[in-house]
Amino acid sequence: MATVSGVPVENITSISSVDATSIQYIAGVATANIPGWPGAGPSCTTRFFGYSDGRRQPPSDACIAPPQPYDQDPASGDLYVNGGCGVTYADAGYYSDGFTIYFWGGFTGSWVIVQPCDR
Repeated sequence: MATVSGVPVENITSISSVDATSIQYIAGVATANIPGWPGAGPSCTTRFFGYSDGRRQPPSDACIAPPQPYDQDPASGDLYVNGGCGVTYADAGYYSDGFTIYFWGGFTGSWVIVQPCDR
């Protein structure tokens, strides 16, 4: 957890009467890059998923599709294209980590477990 002078950044609303959402840098660090900073975008981790659109291929094809990198915000579960964290949502469809099939609704923000992959 990131802190400023021992205070978790999630609890900071202002510094010296300046609203936290308007502070862009602290000690040379962009606040947009500080996980949990008020007003900062999502902090994503890279995940690898196979993909099926569910229309041309069945959802189960996501289990055998070559894994591709995606950005995922662990706090919200939102899925983004690789390098597009907080900006460009991944296409709606079926995704798999090779064990489970998930449905991602795209910009609607729905992330649902569908079923396990056949093994």
